[in-house]
Amino acid sequence: MTILSSTPPLAVTPAPLLGTTALAIETLRKTGEEMYKYYDSTQTGVPTYNGTVGSDIALFNAIFINGFNQKTLDSVVVASGVATATVSNGHGYTIGNGRYITIADCTGAYSALNGEHKTLTLISGNQFTFEATGLPDGTVTGSLNTKVSPLGWTSVATGTNLAAYKLGDPTSSGLIFRIDDTNAQYMRVFGVETMGDINTYTNKFPTEAQISGGLAWWKRNSGSGASPWAAVGNGKAFRFFPAWSSATTSADLFEFADHVSNSTIDNFCCVIVGDKITDTLPMTPVNSSTAYVANGNMYIARSYLLVSIASDNLWLFLCLDTKRFFVAPSIKDGLQWLIDNAVCGWCLTLT
Repeated sequence: MTILSSTPPLAVTPAPLLGTTALAIETLRKTGEEMYKYYDSTQTGVPTYNGTVGSDIALFNAIFINGFNQKTLDSVVVASGVATATVSNGHGYTIGNGRYITIADCTGAYSALNGEHKTLTLISGNQFTFEATGLPDGTVTGSLNTKVSPLGWTSVATGTNLAAYKLGDPTSSGLIFRIDDTNAQYMRVFGVETMGDINTYTNKFPTEAQISGGLAWWKRNSGSGASPWAAVGNGKAFRFFPAWSSATTSADLFEFADHVSNSTIDNFCCVIVGDKITDTLPMTPVNSSTAYVANGNMYIARSYLLVSIASDNLWLFLCLDTKRFFVAPSIKDGLQWLIDNAVCGWCLTLT
């Protein structure tokens, strides 16, 4: 990394990366009241991620849209803001940060239970507790259903082993993630701004000239066995950490996500991260994300100026006033932002 300014460096406290379609490399986290959900390959009922055609679509349908591990609850008892649920044939749910379930079919005084809740404790394989703040003590009647909560994205279009998903948060960019899962070892992915059908779309990123066919998200280096994985996301973002074999101790870092922008008119602050199809396994472990920048595997839908499509030449800036980093598609754009906002900063190159 080369410093292009002679300004002495400052001690920078950890903070969200801000700026012109800023690229946050750090793991998604809870910010304010915004929830992030966590999933992994050990969860009960989650579709298998393996070296077969179509396995990605089954998994992403579950995570993005449908949820998984649906159960019918035998009883739910509310006491002091905590609901205790019993499932005679076992629930298979887990607890921890980002673990949410969706309750459905509650009626009457307990209809407020319908929706998403964080699982609190696992009493046994047949009982678990979840949040029920503000509800009266008592027993919930009726046939209640529950499942692991999805991210709330929507399906835009489908084809044979093809799928497209739209970010679900109404405050998101609303851009679309398209996958081609016709290969057993990897899928090809890219983003688009609008879509008519699965093969009709506008403003693809990365462009065909940049990466023909899209980036690669690997499933297996060989064979058709199951691969371990973890994922975190919400209505604005999805980060996926798949291993490329059952024996590997490292994982790739893939994402399709909106990022915070300092520009109030930036409606295209969506980033896609993946591998080139020419890359060979094993890839860089997740604790070395800068490799993706150096290899040109990160693409922004547009620059914050809203004119260029699929920016991939990235410059890192440090805003000295706020002690926060931001990324710009060119050194000119970054310096112009500093000038326009009357702040001091210095520039670094990521190559």
